[in-house]
Amino acid sequence: MSSQIAENLRLQTASLVGLFQDRVSSLRSRTDFTPLFKAYDEATAIKTLQNLLGIKPFIAVGIDGSMDYDERLEMLLFYVCATGFKCSIEVSDGIKCDLRNAVRDSKLSASAAIPLWYEDLSSLMGTARAAETDYEFQKSIERVPYAVMTLAELYLALQALERPEVKLILIDRPLSGNYSTLSRDMRILLKQGASGIAGTETDAGRVTMLDLHIASVLGLGSFYIPPRGPHLVYAAIQQLLKGEMRKQDLARNLGLNDEQMAKLTKRLVEIDKHYDGQLLRSLDLMNIELNPNVAGYWQRVHEACLSLAKQLFEGSEHPLRLAEDRWLTVLDLNTINLVILYLLIDQARKSGKIIIGITKDTTATDLRRAVIPYSVFSDLIKPESKLPNLKNDRALLSIFSAVNPNLVCPPWRTLAHDACFSTLAEEDGQLRSARKPSGLFVEPPFLREPANFV
Repeated sequence: MSSQIAENLRLQTASLVGLFQDRVSSLRSRTDFTPLFKAYDEATAIKTLQNLLGIKPFIAVGIDGSMDYDERLEMLLFYVCATGFKCSIEVSDGIKCDLRNAVRDSKLSASAAIPLWYEDLSSLMGTARAAETDYEFQKSIERVPYAVMTLAELYLALQALERPEVKLILIDRPLSGNYSTLSRDMRILLKQGASGIAGTETDAGRVTMLDLHIASVLGLGSFYIPPRGPHLVYAAIQQLLKGEMRKQDLARNLGLNDEQMAKLTKRLVEIDKHYDGQLLRSLDLMNIELNPNVAGYWQRVHEACLSLAKQLFEGSEHPLRLAEDRWLTVLDLNTINLVILYLLIDQARKSGKIIIGITKDTTATDLRRAVIPYSVFSDLIKPESKLPNLKNDRALLSIFSAVNPNLVCPPWRTLAHDACFSTLAEEDGQLRSARKPSGLFVEPPFLREPANFV
């Protein structure tokens, strides 16, 4: 390397270091941004965990997965592995984790090695449009092991929940964020009208697309379904699963007037027609009744999904290839993931155990993109100057917390933790959350914002 090139490199590096120092300096002593940071209430945390889990030591399990793939002679080889680690936790005068004695749980392990020819990759994507660019093709390849890795982690979490000594499970993925992605993929699958899961034989009969349609929203049938908008028809099906009902009773239970009831009836008829008369047994001027077979939708769906998951991780056949040259697609895999997530939620509720999903913030932008603008708009913060040009929240938070140790005391979190900030919309000159909370996931009271913030 010539002396001139070396000198240019030194000057350019110094320029970059100076740019970084300017960014660091611009975040130092910025008390105007401290309302964005919230410390957790230790006393409330201890009390809450004692009420939920008791004061005796219990076992906590952490589950993590990994994935990789190789390309060999026109063949793709996918590798997926997930495992669980356990340790003892006691909640008394504090929260004590016995991390020194944390061990890998040999019974909580799931792995798969999946070979696939390049020409069969399109069969697994579940979309009609083929990848048009190298980038799209690369992302398509990665979707396969990622869906299987997600399944491995959720599958192990379900096994861990069955152990009486395990009361706390940590999964290295945000549950509410995964729910949105998985439910989206299941909606795409239903629009396509075909699935590798449909046709699977179970003790309650063969799985149908109608079964998957109902399970996509109702899950086990015990979740609250709001009687509004696109959810209304599912709230009605949830009511009708109890047995034949008079129309006026159904309207009263759902809070509908005559016009709304007429629209609901029309929608039920449309679904029944779409699925060749599988939904309704009778519908007249007075009464509505579902076909008796509809009531077994969840038993068929969850039995089929668990069977396919077991085949993937424990079977000797190709884990994604079904009979008659059919494949489990990425959409099928994420449908199985959604069903197992529903099972996790239900079992955690029944057993009083806690499942915690850990949010990944590597490329998160919610704080810069939505939270700070909303906070300025609502006068929660009044910035003294602009923020530095940092592209993601992780860089911003790392620098801010490092240069302001007296302002941000760990452990802390930001307002971006709240799911409502994932989408904001303008309505009548006001910024509001564009999504209604699903009610499936909760935030611990020691991390919760005041109710009037949003």
